[in-house]
Amino acid sequence: MTGTNKGTFYNYCYGYIKRELGEHIRFLLGETSAYYAQIHQRVINAKNRIKAEGRLVTIEEIMKMTNLSKKIVTRELRIDYTRVSYEKLYDL
Repeated sequence: MTGTNKGTFYNYCYGYIKRELGEHIRFLLGETSAYYAQIHQRVINAKNRIKAEGRLVTIEEIMKMTNLSKKIVTRELRIDYTRVSYEKLYDL
């Protein structure tokens, strides 16, 4: 390689490698895609904020904070519930 092209490979491959590593990590965590991981994180963050404020966590409160539909919020809470239940099983 000539002196002017030393960083060319890195510049072209950086985004691809970063994306592929992110997808592999999501696969290992059991998440389907970055889109669903982002939605799940929004629901969990809203749930944590509601708890921190001392209010009752309801689907309607999460819907107001995230602007997501009831179907999506319910689905994401179910996913979180499954993960929590597995953790509880390991504590026994």
